[in-house]
Amino acid sequence: MGNLLYSSNYENGNQWTFESNVIGLSQTLEVENAGDYILEVNNGVCTFNETSIQIVEDSPNTIIIQQDGNSLSVPNNAAYSYQWYLDGIAIEGAIGSSIMITQTGDYAVEMISQSGCTGTVLTHATFTGIETMNNRPISVFPNPASEQITITTGISDIGSILRIYAAEGKLLEEFILTNSNTTIDLSGYSTGLYSLVLLRQNEQVHMKLILESDVH
Repeated sequence: MGNLLYSSNYENGNQWTFESNVIGLSQTLEVENAGDYILEVNNGVCTFNETSIQIVEDSPNTIIIQQDGNSLSVPNNAAYSYQWYLDGIAIEGAIGSSIMITQTGDYAVEMISQSGCTGTVLTHATFTGIETMNNRPISVFPNPASEQITITTGISDIGSILRIYAAEGKLLEEFILTNSNTTIDLSGYSTGLYSLVLLRQNEQVHMKLILESDVH
C-alpha cells in the first residue's frame, strides 16, 4: 500500500492513535500500514474524536490513484468531497472522484471528510496520447472549429459515450452517440484547446480539438 497523508483542521491539540497506541501529536500523519487510525482533538474546551479512519490492505477502500489510459480515479465515496491538483495547482472544476488528464505531470487528489479531516494522495501520471485498438474510423470536422463540430464514427460506435474536457482536465459535457454523424454545438465555449474522449467498449480514443473565434 502506498503512503497516505492525512491532516487535521486544528494546528494544535491533535493526538493520532493506531490500534489504540498513540503514534503522533502533529497536525499531519503519514499512514504506512493497514489498520484503524483515530484522530482525537483537544481544542482547549473539550476533547473529541475528529475522525476515525480504517485503512484495509488490498481493499477497494484503500485510497490509491488508479490510472486507466488517460483517466485517473480513486474509489468514489459519498462521505468525501474531492479536489484534484496538477503540479500543486488546483484544477478548476475537478471535484469528482476521477478526472481525464491531457498532459503529463504530478497529480494529487485531496479528499475532505464530512468532519473536515483531509487526506491527500499523490501520483505521477503520463499522458498517453491517442489510444486506438481496432483502427475503427473516427473523424472530427472542422478542426480547428468555431461554433460546431461533426463527429463521424462507424455504426458500431452508436451508443458509445463522447466526453469533452477542458485542457486542464475538467469534464464539460457528455453525449451518447445516437447515430454515426453527431453535430455538437460549441457556440457557448471559449476559444482554446479541448480534449475529446470517445469511450468504446474496450478502448478510449483521445482527440485534440482547437476552438477559434473565426475559422476561414
